[in-house]
Amino acid sequence: MSNFFEFVNQDEYFGEPMRGHYDFFLVGFSVLIAWLGAYGAFAFSERIRATGPIRYKAVWLVLGAIALGGSVWAMHFSGMLAFKLPFTVDYDVYVTLISMAPAVLAAGLMLFIVSESDPARWRIWAGGALVAIGIAVMHYTGMAAMRANLVMVYDPVLFAMSIALAIVLAIAALVAWSRANADTFNASIVGTMALDWKKIAAATYMALAVSAMHYTAIEATYFFPAPDAVAAVAGLRSDNLVYLVLPTTAAIIVALYAATLIGKQLETGAEVAKARSALMDAIETISDGFVIFDDDGRLSTTNSVFREMNKGMGDALLPGTPYERFLRAWAGLQDALPDDVSAEDFVQFQMRKLSCYGASDEERNNKGRWLHVKERKRGGGGIVAVWSDITPFKEVQATLKNLAHHDQLTGLPNRLLFEDRLERAIALAKRLNGETAFLYLDLDGFKKINDNLGHGVGDLILEEVARRLKSNLRETDTAARLGGDEFVAVLAPPVTRQSAEIAAYRILHSISEPIRLADDICSVGVSIGISIYPSDADNAGTLNRHADAAMYAVKANGRGGILFHDSLKRSGAT
Repeated sequence: MSNFFEFVNQDEYFGEPMRGHYDFFLVGFSVLIAWLGAYGAFAFSERIRATGPIRYKAVWLVLGAIALGGSVWAMHFSGMLAFKLPFTVDYDVYVTLISMAPAVLAAGLMLFIVSESDPARWRIWAGGALVAIGIAVMHYTGMAAMRANLVMVYDPVLFAMSIALAIVLAIAALVAWSRANADTFNASIVGTMALDWKKIAAATYMALAVSAMHYTAIEATYFFPAPDAVAAVAGLRSDNLVYLVLPTTAAIIVALYAATLIGKQLETGAEVAKARSALMDAIETISDGFVIFDDDGRLSTTNSVFREMNKGMGDALLPGTPYERFLRAWAGLQDALPDDVSAEDFVQFQMRKLSCYGASDEERNNKGRWLHVKERKRGGGGIVAVWSDITPFKEVQATLKNLAHHDQLTGLPNRLLFEDRLERAIALAKRLNGETAFLYLDLDGFKKINDNLGHGVGDLILEEVARRLKSNLRETDTAARLGGDEFVAVLAPPVTRQSAEIAAYRILHSISEPIRLADDICSVGVSIGISIYPSDADNAGTLNRHADAAMYAVKANGRGGILFHDSLKRSGAT
């Protein structure tokens, strides 16, 4: 990424700027994050007003600033995920983290202003403007964290409009909140304040200030290919793992925050009970499994999602269960532990990992679900853990892997996977001092059917040919479609010339049988060329060429037959 802060001068760049598009589900999600953060921060302001000692006010002010600033920061990067660019973008980790600072400082300033019982008008206007500027600084610092081979420049009108919108809406938010609290305020802890339209409007204005600034600034940004492409600086990759990291990180923050509030004696016994109840309600809303072990290493708190994930553990989920016994109970449920280790070894391994700082693993439970387990030691010796069900991510990965290695029409391996299987077959034949056979198949008469009856019928024929080809091979053999009406197969060792010939004729007769479709009966033939390792060639590329040459010789001599490459050599045709 070059030219972090430059305005558009079209004459300096060549071609059109690269265009992006929005994932509107993530756009809505990012706005929701901003709204929840704004509403929660205004709730913190009430807590600040109601708290007596200055040191407690400072605690609530810092927590509120982190809550709102963190939500603004999370909204920005959720918004960046929602904006899909036609190239891979990494993020510099250090700049990404530093970008949170202006958002937190701006949030702290806003809370300081609105926590006063009757702030002066000029303070509200000045505070709103400064908050908006802090949000803008956070956004453009976050943009500076992008690492890609491109030039990023800004439209000056939209650039100014993004900041102006943030200022106007931030001031509106502070004015609305000030009016909502002009007469009375609720001094209860976070989450218990009365929901009235003025307070909702204030949070909405603040969420709009953040969101409007972000998306207007995105529209103000033009991305041009860098004149001199250089390798992008490695950083935080924006891919589907982000969808795992962000929720897990958020859950850990909630967990640490919950543990902090529970451990602090900021209120009387009744207020602490209310605070714990509210936090437990918040923990129950987390979509991941959540568990806390106290400083003595005994189970303290779990949520319903965690208990559902591990309900087979019985009384090991009861409060007071030692961490080691908890691990043993979980390991005892698993059909296959990582690396086929014993339950005892698994428990000791996990405890050694956690003793350093924390542990993060992907495990499969006895229901076949994939779990991402992230554990972290607290300062006093306790443990906070988040268990995320990442089965959908694993399924997506498996689907993408399948698409990358298989033909989408027939489901057979594609050229990339077939080349790997061929190399393995050659390696096995070499190790066993045996042979492997390469078959090159090309359909006869397919083009005429495809042209006369259409591509839809042609596709159905290719699917049926692939099914027949695969059904006439062994489990250890591999068939693949190279494209069009060309197929290949490798017969894995043990193979002889005779067994390869039998397999080839079996395939030829099977494919040549009439194919019954809904309204038609079609027939295609096939020409097959065969090369043998190591007699015809000692490498995959040459085997391919020799089998291909034999196949074309079959076509030249009337089609619908098989031919070994060594027969082609004896005839003098090569």
